[in-house]
Amino acid sequence: MKRGFLKNSKPAKTPANRTSTAGPPATTSTPAPDPDEFQPMTRLRFGKVEPALRGYQALQLLRQAVNGQTTDYSDNTVFVSTLPPLYPNETLASNPDSWTECVFWGGDHKRTIVSTPGFPSPIPRPRQVLHRVAPSRFGMGVFATRNIAMDDLIVSERPLLMAPHVIPPLPLNFSPDFKPTHAQIMEARMVQYEQYLDMALERMFPENCAAFLALHNAHTEDGSGPIYGRVRTNNILALDEPGGDSSRAMIAVFKDISRINHSCVPNAEYGKLDVASLSLQLHAIRDIKKGEEIFIAYCPPTMPTTKRQAKLEPYGFQCTCRVCSDPNSDAFVAKVKSLTSNPLAPTALIQAIYGDSAEWAVHLTEMAPELGNFLNRR
Repeated sequence: MKRGFLKNSKPAKTPANRTSTAGPPATTSTPAPDPDEFQPMTRLRFGKVEPALRGYQALQLLRQAVNGQTTDYSDNTVFVSTLPPLYPNETLASNPDSWTECVFWGGDHKRTIVSTPGFPSPIPRPRQVLHRVAPSRFGMGVFATRNIAMDDLIVSERPLLMAPHVIPPLPLNFSPDFKPTHAQIMEARMVQYEQYLDMALERMFPENCAAFLALHNAHTEDGSGPIYGRVRTNNILALDEPGGDSSRAMIAVFKDISRINHSCVPNAEYGKLDVASLSLQLHAIRDIKKGEEIFIAYCPPTMPTTKRQAKLEPYGFQCTCRVCSDPNSDAFVAKVKSLTSNPLAPTALIQAIYGDSAEWAVHLTEMAPELGNFLNRR
């Protein structure tokens, strides 16, 4: 996809051991919101949205390169940093684990990462390559290149990009006498935020930048911008904010893991980001045959069908899997919840019934023997 603001005529920037800070010009029409009064916009628009703000000119960022080891940032500073630290003359060939461009809102997350014991550790990898990216009936997908056993590590990957879960408070280019609507503020903030994300992409190795831009964008008509649209489409929750402030959580976008398609009967799942290696591990939750597509669940499979469909709507598709197509599936899950207090039992039920999974059927019997009678009465 062409992006006009990443000019092909510009020479690629040489990565270096640095952190870039960026801010608005010294004088702006509208200052950044007070962080104590800032209300994060977590419910963004999606689908075909009529522009609320035409002709908006984003404030140009003032960029400053600082030492990449710096961690002393105020809570409201937005900056871009490369992790692990990238030193001159390093390449993807010399370090196939690669690097992550991080857009941080405040210094807490960077301090947490770099102070983690063992950081930066090598990425744990399977003994052989077990996956490939290839065309799928859902666009592009990830497929098993060999038979994969339940619990096996399929892929471990460092993010291409990490960014705040919500758009940070940024100055907006509104005149003092203009009273913008909520929709106009939202649209202006997405335009401003795109500049920070653009700065992160400019710092990437060309191969990583190309991999990011090759990801699907389900937000081409809602004002998100080509970079933020891909972030919204392909992100995975990476880091919770210390203290439980969900607005300060971090999300991540990956080269291969972000290409894995959704199923309400997934055959793989990931855990929390391993901070020491700054990587995410994907494991098989049942046996996967060579050539089979690998799926994860974008939302909890035990949610009622209508709620799952609502969660999936921003991705631009409607799930038609066997669980979603079965009008009795919600009743099955509700019955299991009434029969057992084991939180894994409903997931096991879905796998056993709709995934034809012998492993999960065994687990289901172990979790609650009374469920066997329930299944036999189906």
